[in-house]
Amino acid sequence: MATQQDHRRDPDALLCESCGYVLSGLDTAGTCPECGRSIESSLPDRRPGPRVLDEPSFRSWLGYTRGAIFGGAADRASIRIDEASARRLLTLNVRLAAAAPALGLLGWRAAQLMVHPAGELARDRVFQLGVIVGLPVCVLALAPVLRLLTWIERRGIMLFGRRHGWRVTREVALSVCAHASIGWVIATSLATLGVFAGMALAGARTPISWRSYVDWAPMALPVLAFGVGMICFELLVFLGVRACRYANRPGAC
Repeated sequence: MATQQDHRRDPDALLCESCGYVLSGLDTAGTCPECGRSIESSLPDRRPGPRVLDEPSFRSWLGYTRGAIFGGAADRASIRIDEASARRLLTLNVRLAAAAPALGLLGWRAAQLMVHPAGELARDRVFQLGVIVGLPVCVLALAPVLRLLTWIERRGIMLFGRRHGWRVTREVALSVCAHASIGWVIATSLATLGVFAGMALAGARTPISWRSYVDWAPMALPVLAFGVGMICFELLVFLGVRACRYANRPGAC
């Protein structure tokens, strides 16, 4: 005879999002027999996800970023469990994170040339190389690394969820990691700032000259900065898993 634990493993079973009790077949107007939470509050449509999933724009991305970083339990409880939209969000954040070092260099060069006559920026070889070569190289080099780290994290939280008796499926793990992937943008942005700070400490006039990296301290700054961003990613994943350990995907009943 199938047990509650057996039914809980079914990705299409409707679970109470507080205690994991199987609610399939019960009246949605009622409450969970185990913890008393309303069944309606555990329905999949209560997880619409951030607006950027349906209306991609810079403004909606900023709204998602603010909610992911500074939002409370309500924001994490609204994470949509959907593989397609999760992959889109993950791809967006990974590409932004991979482009951050090149964007930082271009911003620095643009700031330097602001004191020069109009048109100097468009003719500057460093800026041109940054746009034509720097951005694509950063994305092609860093994006696979960030995706690999995200895949490792997904596998880890699936194992973690299994050990705790939670329903952290591949779809749930992907949705949680995609929502937390803003942490990669933070990590590479901080690392880029660490490079500039390291150059300043080493007395270099330009971040293009790497000869100034003769001391361990300047070299350690970007590594430590990336580590801080990675901790942010890990923290967001942990909070997301806690909020989605019994999450219901669209179609659960």
